[in-house]
Amino acid sequence: MKKITKTEVTSKTEVTTVNLKNIITDYHEELANCEFFRVDIPREICTILGTRYHEPKSVKVYKDENDTMVFSILDMPYEWLAEPKLYWSKVNCNPQSAIEEDDDAQFFLLPPDDIQLGKYTMTVVDGDGEYERHVKIQRV
Repeated sequence: MKKITKTEVTSKTEVTTVNLKNIITDYHEELANCEFFRVDIPREICTILGTRYHEPKSVKVYKDENDTMVFSILDMPYEWLAEPKLYWSKVNCNPQSAIEEDDDAQFFLLPPDDIQLGKYTMTVVDGDGEYERHVKIQRV
């Protein structure tokens, strides 16, 4: 299990199409004809946000007052977009190997109307009493 050394972090990520070659075999049937885009959550952000052990395995996606996309496992006072399911993801290893909840990354799916393909940054925003901890997604 990775230790949390900080609670505010910015990571690079990418929004891609669903490619079954890069997805754990358990999800192939469910995602075979998926037309949504894959939003990868870096491992460190999975740990900080608490998505690894959160039930149900989903995140809540919103647009904030600046029209920036954000997601959290908790309710936020923003415009609600979706509550997509979380999937496990292997990073730099065989996607068919066993799931390791303590180490694997995660991803969720959004329709093309909500997000574009491309490179993004994910920034963890720590809770401040007014807002819960959440992640901002911004296109690079």
